[in-house]
Amino acid sequence: MNPGRPAGLRSILIVCLALMASAAVKASGPAKETANWANLNPLSAGQEIRVVLNDAKSYQGRFESVSQDTLILRLEAGEQSFERKTVLRVSAKAGSHRLRNALLGGLIGVAAGAGIGAAAGSKSSSFTGFNEAIGAGVGAVIGLGAGVGVGVALPATAWRTVYRAP
Repeated sequence: MNPGRPAGLRSILIVCLALMASAAVKASGPAKETANWANLNPLSAGQEIRVVLNDAKSYQGRFESVSQDTLILRLEAGEQSFERKTVLRVSAKAGSHRLRNALLGGLIGVAAGAGIGAAAGSKSSSFTGFNEAIGAGVGAVIGLGAGVGVGVALPATAWRTVYRAP
């Protein structure tokens, strides 16, 4: 960018990059200890979970209850109990991340679009009247639309590991 051009554009790009970096740091935060069977206690009856056994068989259904040595899951075929010693991993369905994905996609799109637009504007002739600021603005709008579209299209429902055998 030309140092004589709008400083506001540079500030917007810096803020967008800082927001993306902070979101990435937050997403990669410290891992919760999952080798504790007591992590299953907060699960709610009816919550959708996935159970993977030591022999790699997997079951998905609704959580019923847990005791010190047994996990009970409601499957389509009926109730199924699993002994603690046979359970390798239990995952619970987490909330939707569609809005978060759309916001992150939009931020990334705005930053990329503004940068590309500004670069294109700085290369334009003075005859077209298309300068760096206009290019950045147009690029940001196009990037916002594309980024939000990609963010919404990404898978939105995640599974979080609640328990993993030590």
